[in-house]
Amino acid sequence: MLGKNSLTFYLFNGEQYIILTTKGKNKMFNKDYYWKTYDDFYLNANRRIIEEDYNKPDIRWLLPYLPKDKNGTILDIGCGAGLLLNWLWLEGYTNLTGIDISPKMVALSRLKLNPKVAIFEGDAFGEDGLLFRFPHYYNQILMFDVIEHIEKSKLTEVVKALDYALVDEGSVIIRTANADCVLSGACRYIDMTHELIFTWQSLRQLMFAGGFKHYEVINLNACERWWVKALLKGRDAGYYLIYRLHKMMIPPTFDTQLLMRFWR
Repeated sequence: MLGKNSLTFYLFNGEQYIILTTKGKNKMFNKDYYWKTYDDFYLNANRRIIEEDYNKPDIRWLLPYLPKDKNGTILDIGCGAGLLLNWLWLEGYTNLTGIDISPKMVALSRLKLNPKVAIFEGDAFGEDGLLFRFPHYYNQILMFDVIEHIEKSKLTEVVKALDYALVDEGSVIIRTANADCVLSGACRYIDMTHELIFTWQSLRQLMFAGGFKHYEVINLNACERWWVKALLKGRDAGYYLIYRLHKMMIPPTFDTQLLMRFWR
């Protein structure tokens, strides 16, 4: 029995369905419902950035990992509203491509970005996906907040597709939820479309199984976080201890996000 306000999951013919019960009225949606409503969730969560600060994202940490040649080919998988691509364009990168499965996001990216930035709608990884249409083409592939949404059974093929689309010296940077973080439970279950999250070891294991041979963890300095500075204001010894402990952790326990770069 379901309560007056409840949420449950069950499988029917292999498809995941959700029953929502509100005031005694049942509604049933398949998983596609959540992909459609995710557009609205993303837009509401990032409305201020999109409308007011579109040209001011703080991702300067990415610069050392990007191609030195500003004409290098860069692909952003799951580009959303194009925030990352716009920042790359403002930094002088001119050979940019984005892809998103959401028609709303694609339309917004095309509206906001320079027309010379190529935006595709669809699946990047399928047999007819973008990665297989451009073999050995990209110098850099960026995949931020995407891999945690992919079913585990499909991950190996996804990694092989990434490898297939990169030039020999190319690399892929992945950002996902950090399972080593003390808040990993919240990161895992904050979104119903999350399939799994990774530690740096499990993500390395996956990527190496797909053909990559080298990696690095991009270790953002937790001591630059405003909340750490505020917590330890005036306590130099405590600040130094946190700093040293943080530098010993790969990735740091304080970071909810895991950032890793892989290459052959």
